[in-house]
This record gives sequence, structure tokens and C-alpha cells, in this order.
Amino acid sequence: MNSTNLAMSVNGLNITCTRSTGLAMLRSATGNPAVVGSVDALAFGATGAPCTSALGPMTMTPVTPWAVLAQDHDATTGVTKGHLDRVDIKMNAGPIVFRVKGKVAYTYTNTTGRLTVTSAPGQLLVTESANGGVALPVGSSLIGTGTYLVKAAGTTTGPAIIGTHP
Repeated sequence: MNSTNLAMSVNGLNITCTRSTGLAMLRSATGNPAVVGSVDALAFGATGAPCTSALGPMTMTPVTPWAVLAQDHDATTGVTKGHLDRVDIKMNAGPIVFRVKGKVAYTYTNTTGRLTVTSAPGQLLVTESANGGVALPVGSSLIGTGTYLVKAAGTTTGPAIIGTHP
């Protein structure tokens, strides 16, 4: 899976990643909610294109795997809504180190293979913070959006998630 633009913010600190790549395993499943896969590897930024913030380059190290849970599937449109669970990301900019944990909502469209993630306040919380002072206190929310293009292994098309409507 690949993304060309992720935008995040923690307490007004804006973070931008122009590149992000990952390895996810998705499968068909029945149930509500249902585990339909996992994100097994993820890299934010790339050589020559690091994630940036007002504090300078931002290093983001995900602790994976994350579970992909489907909560609502519309068979007519092929759209599944759910969340990425067990999200855990260690972040640092110079001496400032913090960690966020929680979940991130997503929408996945079978016909396009697009997985759009959108975290809302309270979903991803700062659980550890060193040298961030009042700017990055524990309990702050990381809010972010981005779209990944997901392709089935060895193909140019996205996998199909087929679930149940509640």
C-alpha cells in the first residue's frame, strides 16, 4: 500500500509525510465487527522525503502489526467502514520524543482499492512524552488523514473486502 500525502496534527503541531508505504494483508470476512486483515509493516517518509514538522524532520516508527476491523460493509457500493486497531507509533523530532496509541477510522472502496484513514479527536492519544513540555502533553490527540492505494499481491487491483451489513 502506498500514500502520497499524510497530514497529521498534535496540539497544533502539523506533521506532513509526502510518502508512506506499507504491507497489509486483507481478506474477506463475515461478521460485524470482523477482523479482515492486518497492517504488518509501515514506513512514514522515505530517503530524501522525510516527514516534516515545525520542529524539523519527524521520525515515525510504527509498532506493528495493527488489526484491520470491518464494522460496516455496503455490498451495493463495495464500501467498507471500520478502524485500524492497536495503532502504536513512536515519534521524534530531535530531542522531542512521544508515542501515540489507539485506533484510526477508515473507509475502504473495493472498486478503487483506496483505504482512506481519518483519525478523530480521542482515537489516537499521546501516551508518552519526553521534552515536549506543554506542547505535547500525555492525553493529547493526534488527528490525521491520508489515503492509501492497496493492491492485491502480484496484481494491479485492490483486494475485495466482503462483509455483512449490520
